[in-house]
Amino acid sequence: MSVRVRAAIAGGLALGLGAGFTLAAWNDAEIAKATFTASRFDTQSSVNGGAYADNTTAPGMALTLPVGGYVPNGATYTMVRIRTVAQSVVGTATLGGATFSNNAGGIALSSAMLYRVVRVDTAATCDANAFTTASPNWVVGGASTAALLSSGQNSGVVNPLAAAAGSTPGTPTAFCFQVYLAPDAPSGTQSQNATATWTFTTRST
Repeated sequence: MSVRVRAAIAGGLALGLGAGFTLAAWNDAEIAKATFTASRFDTQSSVNGGAYADNTTAPGMALTLPVGGYVPNGATYTMVRIRTVAQSVVGTATLGGATFSNNAGGIALSSAMLYRVVRVDTAATCDANAFTTASPNWVVGGASTAALLSSGQNSGVVNPLAAAAGSTPGTPTAFCFQVYLAPDAPSGTQSQNATATWTFTTRST
C-alpha cells in the first residue's frame, strides 16, 4: 500500500470516529415542586377599653362623648386600639377624615368641631397629658394645631400594626383622640348635634 493510500484510510477512520462522538447525547431532567399558601391579614378594634371585635361596617363602635354636651374649647378624650388577629402578618393603619350627619336647623355642629390624635402606648391613659409629653407621636394635628373632623391623618404618618405571634393576636396600636368644640364656635351651634364616623383603613405590608 502506498503512503498516499494509507494516509487516506487513516483520515477516513479519524473522521468516522469524530462523527460517532458528535451524535451521542444523554438526556436528564431536574424537577422541583412548590406549594404556595397566601398569608393572612385581618384586624380588630377596641374602643374605650372595650372588647376587641370586627368593626367593618358603619357606624362601628361608639366613642365616649361628654354628658351634657360640648362647650367651646372643652375637650373629651377616648382611645381606639387596633390589632392584628391570630396568624396575621404585619401591616399599617391609616386614619381617614370623618363623615358626618348634622341635625337640621342652626349651624352644622361638625363645622365647629376640631380634633387631634396621638399614637400612645397601649397601656397608657388617654387624657390631656398624652398631648403634652416630650415628643408625642402625632397622627392628626400638632402641638399648636388641630384639624377639622373631616381631615384625615397628617401627611407622611405611618401607623404600624404588629404581626401576630402565631395564635396570639399582635400587640395593639393605640390612638388617643382629643375632640373639642372650637373656642370661637358661633352661637348658632348651641344645642346642635352631629354624628361623626371615622374609618381606619388597614393594609398588610
